[in-house]
Amino acid sequence: MRHPIVSILAISACLLSQLSAADTSLSAVQALKDSGRPDLLSGLAEIKAKDGVPQPSEWIVLCNDPSAHGGVRELTISNGHIVSERTPMGEFAGEGELPHLTVTPTTLDSGAIFKIVDREAKAARMGFNSINYILRVDAISGKPLWIVQLYKTSGAPPVGTMELSAETGEVLKPLKK
Repeated sequence: MRHPIVSILAISACLLSQLSAADTSLSAVQALKDSGRPDLLSGLAEIKAKDGVPQPSEWIVLCNDPSAHGGVRELTISNGHIVSERTPMGEFAGEGELPHLTVTPTTLDSGAIFKIVDREAKAARMGFNSINYILRVDAISGKPLWIVQLYKTSGAPPVGTMELSAETGEVLKPLKK
């Protein structure tokens, strides 16, 4: 009689651990690779997410796509799968010409970025409850750049913003209020 209860508890614990393990930015890129659409990966321009605690429940990926109305395709990735896709209109200057983002094995994942941001926030004595992430190409250097915003409450203005190199984790613009 005890064995079924133990089995149910073990299965429940396993499921809860899977639910709590949110995808990181590189797992979103992997989902894009696994989609079988190399055109999307070759047009990769930006990866972003809101409300990371520390990781978000979904990632938004922008890709240049000349065949898309407006020249840009936006994909939502959650749990390792593309869950929605749209072609936003009128939101992007130079439609379909966003700088190309190359994600390599040396690109720091959002998990590593969170650790750096958390350390910097503690040093600055700045509390936060969630983080927004943006990974894109820096307009000046042409290198991948993380822009992060820290929030105490959703919908309120950020309590801090910083920029980091996606290659080295170097803080390019320190945490500012």
